[in-house]
Amino acid sequence: MSLEPLVSWRQGGGVMVSDNLGSRAVRSFYELSGQVYEARRIALNAFLAGNDLLYLGDVSSGDDSDSYPAILRILDFFTQKYREDPAFAQRVDESVLRILTLKYRLYPNFSLETTLPPLEGIDMLGGFSQGSTEVANKAATLISPMMSELDVTVPDPPNQTDRIVFITDSQATKQCSACPEGALLDVRSLEQAVLRLYGPQAGSQVLPFNLVSYSYEDLRQMLDAPRGSTQLEVDLRRAQWIVFAMVNIGRDNPTSQALPRFLAERPDLFQQRRLIVFAFNAPYFLDATDISKLTAYYGLYSKIPNFVDVAARLLFREISPQGVLPVSVPGVGYDLITATSPDPNQVIPLMLVQEGEPVLDQAGTPIPQPTPEIRPGSTITIRTWVILDHNGHHVPDGTPVQFIITTEGIVSAFPQVQNTIGGVAQLTYQVTNPGILEIRVESEPAKQSQVLR
Repeated sequence: MSLEPLVSWRQGGGVMVSDNLGSRAVRSFYELSGQVYEARRIALNAFLAGNDLLYLGDVSSGDDSDSYPAILRILDFFTQKYREDPAFAQRVDESVLRILTLKYRLYPNFSLETTLPPLEGIDMLGGFSQGSTEVANKAATLISPMMSELDVTVPDPPNQTDRIVFITDSQATKQCSACPEGALLDVRSLEQAVLRLYGPQAGSQVLPFNLVSYSYEDLRQMLDAPRGSTQLEVDLRRAQWIVFAMVNIGRDNPTSQALPRFLAERPDLFQQRRLIVFAFNAPYFLDATDISKLTAYYGLYSKIPNFVDVAARLLFREISPQGVLPVSVPGVGYDLITATSPDPNQVIPLMLVQEGEPVLDQAGTPIPQPTPEIRPGSTITIRTWVILDHNGHHVPDGTPVQFIITTEGIVSAFPQVQNTIGGVAQLTYQVTNPGILEIRVESEPAKQSQVLR
């Protein structure tokens, strides 16, 4: 089986760190492929895939009450395999060496005193609200519809006469087995953000008695109850706007499935109304049928108050979403691998590296300069400019780029493959034959580039 779906690679100082191996994404991968999720095997696969550090925060198997017994079994399993398998032991030793090398690079005198942050920094804790608001603004993503269609589907924000029903996934969770339970999102968090930003104390764009909040559990009970027997159903029939704050949808949590059930079972309650969904966690829980019923679908990716405020501002069209999806969302046909691959419609700029800074045009693209005379035996350096992906960002580090070199129309060497760093690839090449040297590049599926002659 492929190991790639198990990890999201992040590189820092040569040490590879796995993402949460107990996450719903990893479990869903195994469920969809018909395999059993078994914690020891998951940890082994992630390690063999190249990770030096394994994040086991939520990992558990079978009837485990929490991750603790699963982690103990993983440690016992790794210990036994280390003793019995020399090849595995060598890989563990190499990982430990990389980790210790990085630690000693960070802390030449490795002791508790040198690794603890200074106490005066504690006064700054929680004091970066402006920074997190900026992150929330840049992260907010319009998943559906397309930006060009949003003015048609949502031409105006809510006003004073509009009734809005907020339905929030307020499921409880614990940070650890001994920690108290707490709601991921408060039932009234989005309503309160709207009132603070647009209520009577902020221009009276909406009025408090037109807003009402319910939980997913309230919605589940309404779906299970006889029609017309709950206050929530009455409020939904009166509403012009229905706004969902979604966190997770899990097979083992019937309450979390209230939104898909509502979309499938009660179209009479949301048709002819503005139906908005904010995903405050992963955005891939809804399928294409669900998403087709929504007026607008946004990704926020975090549940802290700054992101809730951004959701309120998006609802009232005060800001425009700037982000792009960081994960694949099959429901809208968005594949992350395709989206972050080179855009085939671009012409990749190419330049010969010379002394001095390159001359750029108004768009920031290098302007081709006269090529100097180069003699056989000379070494030249050729560099691409930034190669863009389908989202208009530079392609991920490690994207392969082929440098195709010909002399007098004859390929003088096999294509030289270099990987990008910061969206840029570079090749150093020794000229061997006289004649007109021609260099171009390709980075699948982008086939067009400038040509150096």
